[in-house]
Parts: sequence; structure tokens; C-alpha cells
Amino acid sequence: MDFYCAISGLEQAMWDISGKVCQVPVYMLLGGPCRDKIRVYANGWGGGNWDSNELAEKAKKIAGMGFTAMKFDPIPGP
Repeated sequence: MDFYCAISGLEQAMWDISGKVCQVPVYMLLGGPCRDKIRVYANGWGGGNWDSNELAEKAKKIAGMGFTAMKFDPIPGP
């Protein structure tokens, strides 16, 4: 797995270098933009007591920050 991670890192570095040499963003080398926006989600906002009322309050807080999607790990640890 370490080998494939290293190969991936080298590939990303080569794309970056190519973009800098051509003075264009990497997405232009890959054919141009494919979307105007990307939806993201809040992650890792759990922790503490898993009381449903507490989770609902945390979810409201996250939604108030502008997120429209969120996830959490109800059973932390390996």
C-alpha cells in the first residue's frame, strides 16, 4: 500500500508541475471544469454523550453554519 501511495503522490506532483509549466490550472489539463460547485458535508462533529437531544442540537448548529449534509461516527474507535 505504501508503494501505491507514493506513486499517487508522484503523479499529483507531476500534474502540478505540468500546470505550472503551462501556466494553467490542472483542471484545464484534464479537459476543463466539469461542475460549477461541489457539495460538502460536515464530518467529525460528534463526540461526547450520544443523547438524541444533544445530537439534534449539534445538527441544528451545523445546519446553521450552512451545511446541508453531515455525518458522524456513533461508535468511535477502531
